[in-house]
Amino acid sequence: SSPRIRTVKTRAESGSAMEQLSFPLELRKAKLDLMFFSGPIMPLAYTGKTVSMVPDLVSYFYPEKHQKGSGTRFLHNFLLRQSMRKSARIIVWSEVLKRDIIEIFDTPEEKIEVIAPMCLVTKLTGKDDGKAFLNQEKMSEKYLLSVGELREYKNIPRLLQTYALLIKESGMDMDLVLVGKEDPSYHDIRSNLIQLGLQGRVHIYNILEDDKIDILYKNASAYILPSLYEGSEQSVLSALDYGLPIIS
Repeated sequence: SSPRIRTVKTRAESGSAMEQLSFPLELRKAKLDLMFFSGPIMPLAYTGKTVSMVPDLVSYFYPEKHQKGSGTRFLHNFLLRQSMRKSARIIVWSEVLKRDIIEIFDTPEEKIEVIAPMCLVTKLTGKDDGKAFLNQEKMSEKYLLSVGELREYKNIPRLLQTYALLIKESGMDMDLVLVGKEDPSYHDIRSNLIQLGLQGRVHIYNILEDDKIDILYKNASAYILPSLYEGSEQSVLSALDYGLPIIS
């Protein structure tokens, strides 16, 4: 409601052709002193001063299936490189990401600022110990927990193979709980589950309510981060807050 704040709507969607073609014209009309882009790719035709935020380089190392064709991937990486070059400053979430950008895109170190993200933990103070929920889900008393988008770079198939091996060789009596949004184009997780005969031992949840997440963290025996790449340490902060041992 402040008279100093106004909202300008655009029809250009992130990653679309309109973002590169019509969005720069809309930005010019706004006559901005500085434009902050919350993602790594910006419209190359925009010539105003910019600051961009790069939370990770997942799209560079592990492109989506529709980007795996050489032409599409080349275009994406070209836009990414040019956006890094055009930014007056680049905000990243970790020192590791800063080093990656310097090495891959030949970006001057003084241009990059590391600002770690806030720890947005889900820890609640409710008294519910969650036993009823765990019984309802037919979950073992001890289980391993992994939270994050179920996409290729999260390395879940290898986690399932390792888990199956532990059950077979050591008779481990722990279930495995995966929490995260599934990529509809990525079918390796479900097919691996069936091949390894783990349907009754692995529990997969899409995004859950905070109270359910709280129960799963509170009762887990350990937290697993199998990911091949992360832009920051954000993914383990909640597990640390719950005092869980972490396997990475």
